[in-house]
This record gives sequence, C-alpha cells and structure tokens, in this order.
Amino acid sequence: MILTIQGQGKLMYITTHLLCRDTIKFLKVKWLTIFVIALFSSSITIMIDNIFVSNSNILTFFYESKMNQYYSLFDFVKALTPYQQKRLLLFSIMKLFSSLIGSTVLIGILTIFIKTIAFKKNSFLLELKKNNVFLFLNLFLLIFIITIIIQLGLMLLIIPGMMFCILLSLSPIILMTNNTTIIQSIISSTQITLYNFKIITPAIILWLLSKLVILILLSNIKIISGCILSLLLNTMTNIISSILIIYLFRFYMLSTSLSHSN
Repeated sequence: MILTIQGQGKLMYITTHLLCRDTIKFLKVKWLTIFVIALFSSSITIMIDNIFVSNSNILTFFYESKMNQYYSLFDFVKALTPYQQKRLLLFSIMKLFSSLIGSTVLIGILTIFIKTIAFKKNSFLLELKKNNVFLFLNLFLLIFIITIIIQLGLMLLIIPGMMFCILLSLSPIILMTNNTTIIQSIISSTQITLYNFKIITPAIILWLLSKLVILILLSNIKIISGCILSLLLNTMTNIISSILIIYLFRFYMLSTSLSHSN
C-alpha cells in the first residue's frame, strides 16, 4: 500500500479495493465504448490473420492430429520436414505480428480514450488525431520487446516470465501517457511495480487466469465457425485486457499524483 492525498488534506490508501471500485465505476459508464474498441482491435487481428496467414488451416490440422504422438513441442518440430518447419515458422511469425498489431491498437486507443476522460480534454477523436503514428510505432516496438522478454522468461521457468509480465505491465501506459522513450517506460514501470508489487500482482494473475478460462471454454465450442469463434475469443480476451488497462491506468494516475504531491 502507498499513501495519497485526496480532497482537502485527507489521506487515504491506494488499495486493490479502491482501484477495483474505480475500475467498475468507469466500466459502468463507458462499457459500450470499451466494447467497441475491443471489437475493433479484434477485427483488425482477424483481418490480418485472414490476409497474410496462408494455409493456416492445414498447419493447424496437422498440429492437432500429430501432436499427441510426441512428448513435447520440440520433438514435434524436429519431426517436421524442412518445408513444414518453414511453413510453421512463417505461420508463427504472422500470428505474432497480427497479435502485436491488435494489442497496439487496443492499448493505444483505449489509453487515449481514458486520458481524454481523466484529464477532461477535448473530444476523443481530436485527441486521437493529435497522437501521431510515431507514438503508435513506439508502442508497437515496446509491446514486441515485452512479448519477447516474457516468452524468454517462460521458456526458462514460469516464475521469471510472470515476474517480467508484472514488472513491465505499466510500461505501455507510461509510454502513451507521458510520450516517453521505450527504455524510460520500461525503467519507470519496473521501479513503480517493484515498490507496489502487492497491488499490481493480483490484477496480473487474475487477468492471466481469466484469459485461460475463456480460452478453455471457447475452445470446446464446435457449433461455431472458426472465423467467428476467433473473433469471439479475441473480443472477450480484449475486454479482459481492457479491464486490466483501466485498473493499471487508474493506479498509475494515483501514484503519479502522490509523487507530485510529495
């Protein structure tokens, strides 16, 4: 917990309960806009998948039908022909690219929208126009770096990957809010989350578990076509991610106000 100043000299704690309450209040008022942003970013991800990922159905079918014969993913890849390995690598790269684009759109637009409400600025569309392409490019590169770091951590052990996920969670919000560099955003995020580890960690864990539950539930649905199911899955996970972004943004605003007051 950390202290902040609210109102006329009154002190209060920044707690998970306070942040959850503020997040729920924001969701109740702006739920439709948040849903539209989540659906829009999901549509972009699906569109990129359909345009650039060729023969994905063949690779997916081969993976599902053959994977149970091997002890691990590495054994499975070794058993593929050189051509199949190239196709699988291309498929993985394009899926990563579409996911990064979707995440960039979601975080970028949602953060600008929250800033518009929080700082009582001009209309959302005007604020969106003010943020140039360079800022979104920096956000894309930042998310790419975060993804690589987390994946490397997960490959070594699960715990390092989780730690990196928590420590770097504020960096996209810091970059979009303060228009800082990628390195500055990562350093600031690490410093803030280390000091407020108990506030950030439950939200990250709940976010990961929620995404896992949604994936398990929707993966068992067979009556919906693959494209619609992918759109539904992406939209629901984006909504979960939006809730986390609102939570982290609110925390960052309160912690920033505290540092300025001190």
